[in-house]
Parts: sequence; structure tokens; C-alpha cells
Amino acid sequence: MRRGGWKEIWGRGLRAGGTGFQPVDLSSPSPKPPNPIRGKEMSGPKFSLVDLGKVSKPLSKLVDAVSQGIGTLYEPTRIRRKARAQADASLIKAEADIKKKEILRRAANRMAFQEVSRQENIEHIIEIAADNLPDTVSDEPVDQDWVSRFFDECKDVSNEELQNIWGRLLAGEVANPKSCSRKTLAILKDLSQQDAELFTDFCSYIWVRVGEFFDENLLHHEQYYFMPIDQLALERLLERCILTYGECLHLESLGLIHCTKDISIHLTVHDILKYSNLYHAIPEGWYDYYIGRDIDWGEIECFVLTKAGIELLSVAKVEPNWDFYFDCCKYFTDYYDLFLSCPIDKNIELSI
Repeated sequence: MRRGGWKEIWGRGLRAGGTGFQPVDLSSPSPKPPNPIRGKEMSGPKFSLVDLGKVSKPLSKLVDAVSQGIGTLYEPTRIRRKARAQADASLIKAEADIKKKEILRRAANRMAFQEVSRQENIEHIIEIAADNLPDTVSDEPVDQDWVSRFFDECKDVSNEELQNIWGRLLAGEVANPKSCSRKTLAILKDLSQQDAELFTDFCSYIWVRVGEFFDENLLHHEQYYFMPIDQLALERLLERCILTYGECLHLESLGLIHCTKDISIHLTVHDILKYSNLYHAIPEGWYDYYIGRDIDWGEIECFVLTKAGIELLSVAKVEPNWDFYFDCCKYFTDYYDLFLSCPIDKNIELSI
């Protein structure tokens, strides 16, 4: 066979359904035979992992997540991030330690200043108590728990007027133990100077029902501290006393008085009424005047002091209001037909 004959033979193709060979142009490259498994070529966009860093943020986040999962792809970047985070954390911790030490220093200074101030308050109150001690005192010791409570409650009181009250209260307890309750200490702790002044003003309108004449230790009745009022003209009466009902309610909220409008005090023969240092007896003829009369005699409407109010009254510097005193005497006579004996000053020595 001549040279080149086989190329012609092998270059022919059998037609489908044909019987002969078809010549093929060998000068052009042969087409790649189709993959019988894959079938048709896949169509669509192609991308490289190299370009992922340049694509959208969601894909960048995906790459970051994958790298964290496999642990190697972006390890140098992660180490740098961790190093920066650790450095930032160390700096923050160092700054926090410095701030903490500074805060502790300021706290120590504040506590030292506070304790010095408290000690000065306590010592000043003790000096006031020493100046107000009576000539004779009870042999009964003062309860240590009460003393501890007293200094714990008064240590932050720096107002001079309030310190005077605390000092006189301490002197009274030393002279007569159990004369002041812990409840009173708690109430006094919360009083402002304005509250104390308002209470002192209120106390200038207080009458006291006491016992046997000239001997308050032989009580015929329990002592009763009250301010006479007129329910029908309460506002007018309070205005004359330079008080408002709102101020009375405030004193009630502090636990110093009861100003409910249905309180009354029952008086009877031989009761002694005291205003400031003036004592008045209720004579027997007054009771005889009411026999057979349809009247609730001896019931006087009033506001009253609480137990804490009574204990604080004993150390308050109260000035009597003589205009109010004369108004009350007239009020007793006009509205209650209550005739009092002539006033007697307890401090006056009577000659028989």
C-alpha cells in the first residue's frame, strides 16, 4: 500500500446508516469526544477562592466562619486579632487597676473624714449632755444597748440645734434611765431642723392633765398631753396658733402627734390641768353643776402628743404662748362650762 493510503483509510468515517467511508480533513484538530457519564457541559458562572476576599460582606463572613471551623486558613489573621484583643484587655485591666486604687484611696479619705466628723458630733453632744445634767441622778445604770443605739443614731447629726436636743435627751436618760425609748431615738434621727422647730411651736399650745396638786408622782390619772381644739372652728383656731392643719398632719406623719378630729379627753373633779408652770384645779362644784343635765361633761376635743412626742417635749425649749392660754381658759368656760381654779405657779412657795 502506498504511503499515505492508511491516512486516507483511517481518515474516513462511516456514515450513520451509510455503507461507505467519509473523508475527513486532517488539517483541523479533531473534536474532543463527549463524556458519556457527564453528558452535557455544566453552564453558569465560575469563581475562584482566591477572589473570595474581594466579594461581598456575606461571603467574607462565610470565609471567616469556615476558617474558624478548619482553624488554619486565616490563622495568622486570627492570631493578630487575638494579640490585639489581649493587649487591649491588658491595657484596660491596667487602667482599671489604677482607677480602682484611686477609688480606694478616695474611699479611704472619705471614710476617714466621715469618722472624724462623726466623732466630733458625738463629743459635742456629750459635752451638751454634761452641761445639762441635774444635781442628782438615779442610781440605776443606763442600758448599754440603749447607749449604743443612741450614739449610732446621733453620729451624723451636725446641726447645732438638733445636737442640743440630743445632748439634753442623753442627760435626761442618765438622770432617769428608761425615760426615752428607742422608738423616740429613731424618730429624732429623721427630724430636720425645720421639723424640730415646728414641733417646738406646737408644744407651746400643749396642756397637761396631771395628778394630785403639787405632786406629779402621785398621779390620780395618767398624764395626758393635749392641745384643745374647736372642731367647728378648727381652721380659725389653728390660724390663731399660727399653725395649719397640713403642718399638724406632717407632725403626725413623723410620729409626734395624733391629730385625728375625733379625739377627746375626759376630765373630772380633782383633775389638775397644767399650762407651762401654771396649775389649775377642777373644783367639786363643777361636777355638781352637771348633775341631772343632759350633757357629756368633761369631754374636750383635742390633738394629743404620742409617747415619742411626750419624751421629746421634756427636752424641748418651749416658750409659753400666753395669748393662747387666755383663749383656752375662755374657751373652756364658754363651750364646756368648765371653770378652773385660779392659776398657781408650782415654783411659788405657799405659806399656810
